[in-house]
Amino acid sequence: MNKICLALLVMVFSGSALAATNAKKTTPVNVLDATKLTTPKTLGYVDPLKGYARTLFPDDAKTVREAVIYLLEPTGYRLITHGAAPYDSNALVDRAIPISAKIVRTVPVIDALQILIGTENTIIIDPAHKLISFEKGVRAK
Repeated sequence: MNKICLALLVMVFSGSALAATNAKKTTPVNVLDATKLTTPKTLGYVDPLKGYARTLFPDDAKTVREAVIYLLEPTGYRLITHGAAPYDSNALVDRAIPISAKIVRTVPVIDALQILIGTENTIIIDPAHKLISFEKGVRAK
């Protein structure tokens, strides 16, 4: 019994000594910082707008704005229609929810947003600040 305890103590302490000497030689571990998750190329980044949502809006959601806010709530993104947003973004979100968006389906959040504003309009995404806005027309690439 004493030999087993002695062997365990030797293994524990020798492992600690190795860990302490190895810690000095290794480079620091790259810890994922959530504030730096701004592009899909960052390791570990999961784009919340590519997550799936069901397009079943609450009964009190009558406008595109209310539907967009409902869709964006779990993603952490916010709708912005003033300040740096395009001047016509208010006109896009203050309309009634189109009939095509009232069909209940499960789609990525970004696709649900596009259905709400129409395919002839553009979604503007600021991933660094988690902001979304809309612009009339299709932007040239």
